[in-house]
Amino acid sequence: MSDEEVIFEVKAALVRRLIAIAALLFSGACLIYLALNGAVGGFLLKILMIAAGAAILVFAEWFRRTTGAPLELTEDGLREANGRWLCQMDDVVKVDRGIIAMKPSNGFLIRLKDKANMQWSPGMWWRLGATIGVGGVTDRYMSRAVAEYMALAIAERDKPKDEES
Repeated sequence: MSDEEVIFEVKAALVRRLIAIAALLFSGACLIYLALNGAVGGFLLKILMIAAGAAILVFAEWFRRTTGAPLELTEDGLREANGRWLCQMDDVVKVDRGIIAMKPSNGFLIRLKDKANMQWSPGMWWRLGATIGVGGVTDRYMSRAVAEYMALAIAERDKPKDEES
């Protein structure tokens, strides 16, 4: 992780994060409870319900960890607080925050020059090909500020040379 200055941090909104974690924990616990104490079908169905409940509980822990750390915007690009880069500013083509964009809740899309492997940080961001979606349980105002800053930085970078004088 470099020592460069963080311009903006995008954190998970506390209430959205807590509601999402609680819903996942409740769902997983309900499936396990019904399998162990409910009048559901045969043995195989009970095993399936326990496995599904356990998978949801594991996902809830993964979700809790990923939403606990903020995303950081620097002059070089957008990264997780642990130092993993989502994108470099040089690779960004466009930032899409429009109403019609198929973007995450409270978030925005980043269009990149090059495709990359699929990645996902539940509740915070995902990458599919040359598109990164930031949002989910993120704070709406900080997401908007990051999107605006990135869009302005791209516009400034791509401005024709004759307009700079």
